[in-house]
Amino acid sequence: MNPTMLSRLVHDLEKAGLITRRVGPSDHRASLVEATAAGQRPHTEIRRQRDLLSLGLARLSRAERAAILEGLPALEALADQLKARNP
Repeated sequence: MNPTMLSRLVHDLEKAGLITRRVGPSDHRASLVEATAAGQRPHTEIRRQRDLLSLGLARLSRAERAAILEGLPALEALADQLKARNP
C-alpha cells in the first residue's frame, strides 16, 4: 500500500472511532496507531470467523480444497462487481 493510501485509511479509521493516533516519540512525522475498544470488536469478530473458516477448510479433502481454489478468481470478480454497484 502506498503512503498516501495508508494515510487516508488511518484517517478514516480514526474518524470512525476505530483507532487512536499519536505522534511518534522519536520521529514526529510518524504516527503510533492503536485500536480503540470499538475497533477491537470487529477485529475480534473477523479473527473468530477466519478461525472457523480455517477449521472448516481443514476438514475438506485435498480435491475439495483444490476446487475452491480454482473457483476463487470467479468469486473475486463477482465481489468486485457487487462492490462497484454498492460502494
